[in-house]
Amino acid sequence: MEQEKKWVETAYRLGADFVEFYLEKSNTEKYCLKNKKLESIDSEKTDGLGIRLLKDGQIYYAAITNPNENKVMEAINRLSQTFAKKLEREITWEEEHYVEAKGKIPFEEVEDASKREYLKTLDAKIRRASSYIFQVQASIKEECKVVTILNSDGLFRTEERPMLSLVFRSFAKKEDTIVSDYFSLSKAIGYEMLEELDLDQAVEKIVDRAVA
Repeated sequence: MEQEKKWVETAYRLGADFVEFYLEKSNTEKYCLKNKKLESIDSEKTDGLGIRLLKDGQIYYAAITNPNENKVMEAINRLSQTFAKKLEREITWEEEHYVEAKGKIPFEEVEDASKREYLKTLDAKIRRASSYIFQVQASIKEECKVVTILNSDGLFRTEERPMLSLVFRSFAKKEDTIVSDYFSLSKAIGYEMLEELDLDQAVEKIVDRAVA
């Protein structure tokens, strides 16, 4: 984070009364099942930066995707172009305060094969619940965000923010009528979420609603 600290220091020396950087790195994986088989495993990584400058009670803001030296300096210079420059300003940085949050069963401890098996078992449960069910869609999404906040008061905080999501949908058909219902659950924890879920009850509820 040394480079990011230098960016904050630069914005502060250019005359802002207060500077805050919000950095977010996100890593997402999604496992999708349809037609009784795993159709895809989608991965996505994103990087973002929010810059907030305060000057004479006014807020100046910029958001940057995939930040680099050129993008950040261009944004800082644009935001501070009307500020009176003050070059003799230093920031005393505190030690990084890092908050780790992976859940009782972290994402990386669960093998892909187990995730596939869970989705296939779910598919079978829904289909067994009623003869009217002709299609099932289900997905598990893992999202791990790492958020860092730096500001001109010397604050340096980093926090892990995991999010696990389970979504599944049942499709019931009778003659030409098709009705679907779905279940969705997201929690900022690990795979213990699936262990704690009463899956039979959740399946029964969405199937009953679609069939009714």
